[in-house]
Amino acid sequence: MKKSAFVILIILALSLISASVSVGKQSHDIITSYSLGSELSGWVNISLSNEPRNSIFMGSEGGQISLIELLSLPENSAFNFECNPPSCDSAFSLSTLEEEKMLSLREDEVAFIGFKITDTNPITSVSEFNFTLSSTNPESEKFPLAIDLLNDGIMEWEAYQSSLNYQEENDGCFLAVGIQRTEISESADRYCEKVELTRAPEVEIGAYIYKETPASANFELSIEKADGSDFMEQCLVTTSGTGVRRVACIPEYQVKEDGDYFVCINAETGGDEGQIDYEINSPKCGFGGDYFGIYTTDFNIFARLKNYESNIDIGFNDTEIAEYGSDTTDLSEYVYDYLGMYENSQG
Repeated sequence: MKKSAFVILIILALSLISASVSVGKQSHDIITSYSLGSELSGWVNISLSNEPRNSIFMGSEGGQISLIELLSLPENSAFNFECNPPSCDSAFSLSTLEEEKMLSLREDEVAFIGFKITDTNPITSVSEFNFTLSSTNPESEKFPLAIDLLNDGIMEWEAYQSSLNYQEENDGCFLAVGIQRTEISESADRYCEKVELTRAPEVEIGAYIYKETPASANFELSIEKADGSDFMEQCLVTTSGTGVRRVACIPEYQVKEDGDYFVCINAETGGDEGQIDYEINSPKCGFGGDYFGIYTTDFNIFARLKNYESNIDIGFNDTEIAEYGSDTTDLSEYVYDYLGMYENSQG
C-alpha cells in the first residue's frame, strides 16, 4: 500500500459523523440582575460530542463565536476537549486527483498533500509506507524543506544534506585590536567563544593558533548550544609547523535552530601545544574553563556553516528517516496507528 503525507486528513472529508449537544442536570446559573454597563456573569453546563469546530455560538444581541475560538480563549484553558484530528484542523476536500503532484512553493509556504482511500473495509494493517519527493530548490543558506507526515507539528524528516560550499567564518565578538596571547596546553583551561548561528546542515569549527615549534600538536574542538539545551559534539584536529596555524574540523552536528552556540578549543596532549590570540575589548563573548554566566575575554575561535544542497531527491521511507535521525522508526506502524484512531472515532 503506497500512500503519502497527510493521508489521514483526507478521511475527514469522506466521513459523516453525527453531532450531539446535551445539557447537564444543573444546566446553568446565570445572574439575572445587573447594574448599567455590567458584563454577563455565571456559568452554563453543556456537553458536546462530534461537533464541528466551526459550529457557531450566537448571543441574543447578535454576537457570535465559533466553537474552536470559544475553546481557545485563555480564560477557558481549563476546558477538557479532544479533537479529531488532534490538531483541531478543519476537514480537507478533494481536488485535482493525480498519480503525481507538482507544486510550486514560495518561501515559508506550506502545502498539504493527501490520498483518498476508497476501500470501505476496515484497515487491518499497513504493510509499507513510502513515497518519493523531488525538488528543484537552489543551493541556499536558508533551510529549504521539511515533512510533517500527520500535520501534528512533528517533523518526521527535514532537509539535512549539505553542499560543498561554506559561508563566511563567524568569530563572535573577537576583534583584531589589542591582541594578546595565552598558551593552549593540557593543563590550561579550554577556551570558548559564543557565536550566533543560523540553522545549517553542517558546521566547521576552528581557531587560529600560534606555534613556535614544528612538532605535531593535537587539539579538541567542541560545539554546544549556549543555553545547554542540546548535547556537546567534539572533533579532533592535528597540526604541525610554526607560525599562525588554522586548525579546524567538522563534528557530526547539525545546527537545527537559530541561536547562540559555544565553540571551544583545548589541547589534547600534554606540553606547550601552542598559543591562541585573545582580547578584552567590549563587547565580550568568550570565557575560559566553565561558563558561569560571565563573559570575560574574546578568543580567535570561529564557526563556519555549510549551505543546504540543491535539488533534493529522496525516497521517504524508514531508511531515509533513520538517516535523518527521526524519532519515528516504523512508518507503516506509525500510519496504521493513526488510521486506527480515525476508524475508532467513527464507531
